[in-house]
Amino acid sequence: MERSATGVSALVQAFKSRLLPLVESMNQALAKIAEMWTATAVVMMDEMIAIRQMGKDGKPVFKEINIDDLIGKYDIEFDAQALKSATREIKRDQLLQLLQTAIS
Repeated sequence: MERSATGVSALVQAFKSRLLPLVESMNQALAKIAEMWTATAVVMMDEMIAIRQMGKDGKPVFKEINIDDLIGKYDIEFDAQALKSATREIKRDQLLQLLQTAIS
């Protein structure tokens, strides 16, 4: 096994490239779990809930609504940001390695 800086760097890059598909699938799985958890939480809420809206003057306004008005009508997108950051780093490192190989 090579222990030079170049050899270690190559091993790290190889590990990261194998890790990328796993990170992407974990990101998708976590987003699905969060969506399912939110749907379940909405179903288990009380009949009447208080929501906060921002008024035209920028101050919060609290309003009571029936849960039936909310079920299935919410816009929430979950994003496992930490995993996406790792994914971007891996892709960036792969591109840099490709460029270095092309230049050499």
